[in-house]
Amino acid sequence: MEALVNEPWWNTEMHSEFEYLDAIEKLVAHKATSLPRGYRNNNPGNLRHGKTEWKGLCRAQKDKEFCQFRSLSMGFRAMLKLLLNYYETHRLRNLLAILCRWAPTADGNDPQAYAKRVGLQVGRSAKEPLPHPKGDKILWVDIILAMAEVENGTKTYYPRGHLRACANDAWTELFNA
Repeated sequence: MEALVNEPWWNTEMHSEFEYLDAIEKLVAHKATSLPRGYRNNNPGNLRHGKTEWKGLCRAQKDKEFCQFRSLSMGFRAMLKLLLNYYETHRLRNLLAILCRWAPTADGNDPQAYAKRVGLQVGRSAKEPLPHPKGDKILWVDIILAMAEVENGTKTYYPRGHLRACANDAWTELFNA
């Protein structure tokens, strides 16, 4: 995860990438029974099974309702890919429009509250126009991190830097591939 070295808390003299990843795996294994479903599935956006064959899906899908990914980065990548589709194909250009489709009221969600909460975290109003996902990495990484927090709760299961590194890797893999 080359994105780790760009994190302000990362010290290459004190950490190796493998030491960090091993520590994360141990932490997750220890808390595995208490992890929210989205994190257990490496699916921080809680994407449901459908027609899309997402890159990074686990071969064996043991969860009948939600996709399971090989890594958090692949789960974040799927989120970004879907949001890109919402932006380009469906022309959903603000948080409220996006989240009305992502978490519809028909499924028992409150998309206005969802959009307000994400907007507060990223410094945007729910109806403020958003730039293209490819054009503003920081904003869109912040959006998917805020969405993951809404989907999975605010309790800290991973170091914040780890989630950001995974989301950064997802954005980079999607747009720089």
